[in-house]
Amino acid sequence: MNKFVFKIQKQIITYQHELRYLFWECTGRCTLKCLHCGSDCKVDSVHKDMPYNDFKTAIDSIPQNIRNNITVVLTGGEPLLRKDIADVGFDLRKMGFRWSMVSNAMLYDEKTHIKLLNAGIGAVTFSLDGLEQNHNWLRNSPMSGTYLQLFRFYRR
Repeated sequence: MNKFVFKIQKQIITYQHELRYLFWECTGRCTLKCLHCGSDCKVDSVHKDMPYNDFKTAIDSIPQNIRNNITVVLTGGEPLLRKDIADVGFDLRKMGFRWSMVSNAMLYDEKTHIKLLNAGIGAVTFSLDGLEQNHNWLRNSPMSGTYLQLFRFYRR
């Protein structure tokens, strides 16, 4: 009887709190040291990146019939420091998930853009924290404001 009640309760809770976004902090490495960041990110983290296969094992438990309603958001640190990021995204699409990414844009260029599009990315989020001087201050880097260069390949 208890298993039946638990099963019904789990179905009700799942219905009421449907999973739409699943954030995976796929790396603790980052190219910046932002003043507002809560993570202890460094270019060379003391912690290794979580292997994708470990994450994949975790998300394999998500039923196939709801995967197309879920967006897996790759975050960090800086996800683009992972050499396998496009492969990860492509595999997520094959599994039926949508995927997106949060990046600081320091490693983002036209080649990366095309690679991620080919891997099925649906969205990329870049934080713009004011005009260049304020952005650089908050990002703790005199070069972070070069995000303006990010949009140079859209002007065609």
